[in-house]
Amino acid sequence: MDLHIKGILAIATCALFVGADITSYVPQLTLSPIVGTVTSTTFVLDKPQCVFGNTGNQVWLLVARSNVSANVVLTPPSMYSSFATKGYYHVPFGTESLYHCSNTAEYIRVGDTAQCNDNTNCNGPLPDPGPYRVKYLVMNNNALVSQSLWSQQITLLTGKSSSQLDTWPGRRSGGMIVLTSILSVLMGILTLCLFAAFFVGCKKMCQKKSTEEKSIVIVNENTKNYKTHYSSTIRHQTDPLSSPEPKTA
Repeated sequence: MDLHIKGILAIATCALFVGADITSYVPQLTLSPIVGTVTSTTFVLDKPQCVFGNTGNQVWLLVARSNVSANVVLTPPSMYSSFATKGYYHVPFGTESLYHCSNTAEYIRVGDTAQCNDNTNCNGPLPDPGPYRVKYLVMNNNALVSQSLWSQQITLLTGKSSSQLDTWPGRRSGGMIVLTSILSVLMGILTLCLFAAFFVGCKKMCQKKSTEEKSIVIVNENTKNYKTHYSSTIRHQTDPLSSPEPKTA
């Protein structure tokens, strides 16, 4: 039983290494949901797995404009500073032994180095939207060993300056215009309702104040002219001039 298991594992391993051929590999723009898959100066590739041998040969990424990809010189590697004139450059990405099989997704961001010195093969930012194509090269002392296929065209994002933004309402969609009109009408109605409520409230307050003032005047007049019967009787009894003289016998 153990021999059968070992035999199956050996066959599977051989099949894996036979299928692991860089010459049939196509570099892929990653489909993983990571931030900044494509920006105005960079893009992200899936890191190759199980396609390189376990050697110390150098792995290079060749970045080229799509219109010159058929005429590039694969070796020796071209520096980033020559990209403006040649339309392509080479970036080193370690050795073959670093591209082992793994269950964890890994990525390579092209154009990730913000500052590049002259006469270096750095991973400098891409100057315009492109489009671009890339391929992997395996070299031994700048001698080409093997290479992958070219990727599909990759176009970067393009930003717009404030002077290029179109603000004319005619470019807006019909739904946006209708929504803006409805919101404007509702805002006008709300404003009129607020003014009406303010006017009615002020009017009621003025009427209430006027009524209270009239009530105070009427109460003062009634209080001034009112004389109670009790007070009149007391005054009559205590007045010495109105008392009758006593009779003499």
